[in-house]
Amino acid sequence: MKYLLLFLVTLNLYAIDFATVQEQIFDAKCVMCHSGPFAPLGLDYSTYGSVVTNPPFQIIIKGDPANSILYNAVLSGRMPARGRRLNQDEL
Repeated sequence: MKYLLLFLVTLNLYAIDFATVQEQIFDAKCVMCHSGPFAPLGLDYSTYGSVVTNPPFQIIIKGDPANSILYNAVLSGRMPARGRRLNQDEL
């Protein structure tokens, strides 16, 4: 039991909130192209709402990165189209 508790406490130390991801990933690498009314395919990454609720695409599927469009585009190297690719820590 104490090992499980230690694991849960340690896991919480590494939790990343969306504001951090927005600032360090989306703002730094995505919104130069993916924001506003002219974003390619309407994929606007400038706000939390536009990232997680962007019909008709399911860009991010919580808990299922293998089926998330955005994760697969980044992992394959297609995105970001310009600039430095994301490293393992950023993925």
